[in-house]
Amino acid sequence: MIRTLLIDDEEHCLATLRWHLDTYCPQVQIVGSCFSGAEGLTGIYTHQPDLVFLDIELITTSVLSTRSGSVP
Repeated sequence: MIRTLLIDDEEHCLATLRWHLDTYCPQVQIVGSCFSGAEGLTGIYTHQPDLVFLDIELITTSVLSTRSGSVP
């Protein structure tokens, strides 16, 4: 299984992505969904996913801010 974390600030986008992954990618296990970059960083540290789907246009946190977050 590919452990996957979803990060998007729009709930309908998360639901659509989840549906597509569940329907077409049985080898993908969604370990969590996050609604902000900060929450996403916590999710990454907590769940240790193999793959992250990240909305590059998050309203509250830019991707560069998320990418440069320090690892605890």
